[in-house]
Amino acid sequence: MITKDKFNKLFPKAKHGTFDYLLRFKKKYEMSDKDFIFFLANCSVECAGFSIFSENLNYSATRLLQVFPKYFNSGNVTRYANKPEKIANRVYANRMGNGDETSGMGWFYRGKGGMMITGKWNYEKSAKSMGLDLVNHPELLDNLEYAIESGYDWWKRNVTGKYTTIEQTRKIVNGGYNGLEEVKSMYNKLIS
Repeated sequence: MITKDKFNKLFPKAKHGTFDYLLRFKKKYEMSDKDFIFFLANCSVECAGFSIFSENLNYSATRLLQVFPKYFNSGNVTRYANKPEKIANRVYANRMGNGDETSGMGWFYRGKGGMMITGKWNYEKSAKSMGLDLVNHPELLDNLEYAIESGYDWWKRNVTGKYTTIEQTRKIVNGGYNGLEEVKSMYNKLIS
């Protein structure tokens, strides 16, 4: 079990109250100790050591070409660089239940919460299970309590009982292996 002291040492920039919410929802969602370590390692990478619970998306042109080459090229990247709302609306358009780029849904349903849930479909699922109107008020996930709970809710639906390795959990969390080495490093620190 992770103690509050160990948590604070590993995550010195965590928002005040994070550890208490993590323990409360671990119990509520009946998360095993093994899943809890996988969850903490992944969540800490997703939300910068439990300090940021809303996706920023403020990318330079160079970084956009590296991170989202499917959506940006030399012909369009300067129109989007350092414009987080425009970036979100392009990258998250026409998928995950979102409308087209002009709908604004990409920004409205950008990554938020402990696992950075993204897209209208994910907001709908969390809204139903958490009993909150996240579809019309995604800003509710700016509340630390709801941000942490949404991470557990997402994990329970998508990971619990289905994946047993760090690599498997990272792939389902991220859709690939971005951040895998950071997750592995944090996992090792959490279990030491």
